[in-house]
Amino acid sequence: MKNAKNAKNAKNARNSSQEKLREFVRGEARDGWSEDTDPDDYEWTLEWLPTRALVAAMSGGRRGWSKWYEEERGGRGGRSEEYWDELERLWVRDPELVGRIIVVERGRGLFDIGEGWHTTAISVVAGMHVVPAIVGRPIE
Repeated sequence: MKNAKNAKNAKNARNSSQEKLREFVRGEARDGWSEDTDPDDYEWTLEWLPTRALVAAMSGGRRGWSKWYEEERGGRGGRSEEYWDELERLWVRDPELVGRIIVVERGRGLFDIGEGWHTTAISVVAGMHVVPAIVGRPIE
């Protein structure tokens, strides 16, 4: 009886964690995906995602990321040089302090980014091997 109760408590904790992650994703990444991406269709995990898995999210690969980030940093992003310097410094030193990117897996190891384009660009340009992420994988 005790094992059944422990299993039920563990399942309830997982469900609660999923709901919290889904709500967070709904709020943070609402503008990052097309309207057909529903957080309820995904199982969410916190993990360290290899940066190489995100390179294909930008047209042109690593060069595309570098060019896009340079344009954003150069003024198109609407933020000061000090902002970008601080973001880069903090992200490279301790990315979890800044936050996590939010992605969904679309199959065959391809990911769409819902939140965290700038920090992903910093990761690619700086040659970071992994980034902290909230990852959604389709529920089967």
